[in-house]
Amino acid sequence: MSSSQIYEQHYRRLDASIPLRNQRWIPIAREGLKALISFRAYLALISIAWLPLFVRLVQVYFTTRFPEARRIVPVDDKLFFDFLSQQMPWMLLMSAYAGAGLIANDMRTGGLLLYLSRPLTLGDYVLGKVSIVFASLSMVTLVPGLVLFLGARSLAPDVLGDVSHLLLIPKIIAYALVMILPATGLVLVMSALARNARFAGLGFFFVFVGSTIAATIAWRATRSSYAGLVSIQHTLRRAGEAIFGVKPSRMTAELPPEAAFVVLAILVIGCLYVLKTRVRAVEIVK
Repeated sequence: MSSSQIYEQHYRRLDASIPLRNQRWIPIAREGLKALISFRAYLALISIAWLPLFVRLVQVYFTTRFPEARRIVPVDDKLFFDFLSQQMPWMLLMSAYAGAGLIANDMRTGGLLLYLSRPLTLGDYVLGKVSIVFASLSMVTLVPGLVLFLGARSLAPDVLGDVSHLLLIPKIIAYALVMILPATGLVLVMSALARNARFAGLGFFFVFVGSTIAATIAWRATRSSYAGLVSIQHTLRRAGEAIFGVKPSRMTAELPPEAAFVVLAILVIGCLYVLKTRVRAVEIVK
């Protein structure tokens, strides 16, 4: 038998010599998107959301064949603004489908503790989930908007062929981000609060629809032009009108565009704050 003595070993914190990777959120986003792509309903929703794109391209094609039709349906900034605005229902459906269960399922099954038992911070976890929703919403707003511009530019080079029309690209990106960021933050907050994917999705729709009803009630009570800022949909539309420089509609004409951007910024910041305080777990890495 060996005469070597056995010493008691206590727990000691591991001082890792290899720094952690900076892109620790990428595996969360990658696996989440892989899981969504495996569902036919997810791909079907994207496919259906792209149908208005082809309708708009056919519209542009007819305007090139019949120039007199441009008086009725002009190919200008308003075309792209109307297209992105009409994508909002698809964006809401995609938000509920792709984002309602991202955090709720992890909190319900204990997967959140499993995530954060790895060398991940709370910020890595949230950023990974945000990336999943952001990529999904981009597939029904930003990407088809850019494809519409490229397709319309190739079909109608005499209308959109100038270098000045390239300014439509940052406008499309800006309006898409204005639509995507608040929706992403709101659906993840609902997912963290409800702990149930169905309730989170219903709560997300309730906030969007309820905010419009609340704006109508506030306007009738105060007759103030700022009452429309209570509605998320009206605020998003007013911000888009300011970005594209189109004439405001009747329901958003009295809303100051600066106030709309401020309200949306507050909404996004508020959602991040709620996520930080709601997703309670021990961070392994400080």
